[in-house]
Amino acid sequence: MKITEEEEGVNRGVWSNIPMHMDVGATQYEYKYWRQTRGTNYCKYYMPTKYPPYPANDTPPVASGINCDEYPFASTKQGAGYVKGHYSVRAVRATQNRAHGNALSAFYSSYRVGPRNPFWIKIEP
Repeated sequence: MKITEEEEGVNRGVWSNIPMHMDVGATQYEYKYWRQTRGTNYCKYYMPTKYPPYPANDTPPVASGINCDEYPFASTKQGAGYVKGHYSVRAVRATQNRAHGNALSAFYSSYRVGPRNPFWIKIEP
């Protein structure tokens, strides 16, 4: 079910605003980086090869071209804010993430899916 923009903000805020407190690095800088960043921590934890290693200074590395994205979609009632932790995140190419967002917006528009309208997603491997 598609939801309002306000509800969508709830979904986006759940996993992206949760700090992941863990010591995965060997240096004080890596520890500080993991403690203070939000949103990408789960992707960094589960998919560390997608992110650059931490340099030996106090400048966090930038994962250019990578987004940490969630499923189910933030624009649905099944998003992270409503499913009590039953959602997934994955590091994806930013271009792929934007293309998917554009395709989803086009689907909503073409089929006139507005807030509170249910719809089904069929996932094919």
